[in-house]
Order: sequence, then structure tokens, then C-alpha cells
Amino acid sequence: LGNHLMALLDLTQDAIRPNARLDVADLLTQALGVSMPRRSDFMAGGSSASRSYLLLVHRAAKHVLEECGPYVALKHWLQRSEVPLPAVRDVPMPSAERAIAAAQHAIEVADAAGDEWLKVRGAPWYDGALEDSSPAEPKEEQLRNEARKLYTMAFEACAMALKGSQEVLHQEWFQTFWARNY
Repeated sequence: LGNHLMALLDLTQDAIRPNARLDVADLLTQALGVSMPRRSDFMAGGSSASRSYLLLVHRAAKHVLEECGPYVALKHWLQRSEVPLPAVRDVPMPSAERAIAAAQHAIEVADAAGDEWLKVRGAPWYDGALEDSSPAEPKEEQLRNEARKLYTMAFEACAMALKGSQEVLHQEWFQTFWARNY
């Protein structure tokens, strides 16, 4: 603080007209209630020429710090005071409930279409699956495209629900859907 105070007291005001220059030492003395030294008093012929300007500036800084002790203590107490805040709301915002319901419904519809496609498709892996290059049946391809479209719509609905309420990230249905489809 002493160095900053010294820089402020020695502020160059050459660009300001002489009658408009500020007496920084006087302003700080009035504002802080601590006597601030002026460099001109410590120059040759000044009232305090035999004393150290640096020492008095650092004493003033120390006095300012001693005066602001209770304020600093209060500030630290307020900054460190912990108020328990719920990280997640139990109930989503009313504006997001409709988007959440739409997302859950879209997931159910997409899962039903995916189940139907898997029944027609059969087992995902069997011996010789890599050698079998037979084209998919038209019904299977139609069901796969329908399921893909419905899952895309379900992801878009989940994105809207997430945009409406960040708490969706902590709900089990969203985590389950994300974990099995990511």
C-alpha cells in the first residue's frame, strides 16, 4: 500500500492547467482521516527537510491499514460465510415442465420405434455377420429410418428441455437416455 500511496501522492499533473491541479495529499487526508505528507515539505527549505518522506508515507499507509482492520475482517467474514443453497431444485420451473414432458414422450415414442425395428432386424451379432452382405429388407430399412428420425426428434426435445431447465441434467430419465445413446 505504501508504494501505491507514494505513486498516487506523486501523481504528475503536468498536462493539467496549474489552477485546475488537484492537491492529492489534501484529498487523501480528508477522505481517510490520516495525515498525508507532501513531497514539497521534504525538499530543501521545506518544513520537514531533515525527515524522511518515504518513512512518513509508509507510516501513513500502515495507519490506513490499521484503521481499516475491522472493515477487512468483516469483508473476509462475509466472503467466507457459507450459506447452504440447494444445487438442484426439486421441482423444475413451470415454464420448463411442458418441454420436459414433451422430451419424455418423444423418448418413449423413439424407444417404441427402435424396439419394433430391432424385432424385425433380429440379433445384432451372429456368426458370419461380417460376411453376410445381403441388403436389408425394405420394411426393415423403413423402420430403421423411422426410428432414426424419431430419435433425432427426441434429442431435439431433450435439448429444448435442457434449455428450459438446467436441472434436467440431474434427473434420472435424462441421464439414462443420455448414457445409452451418447
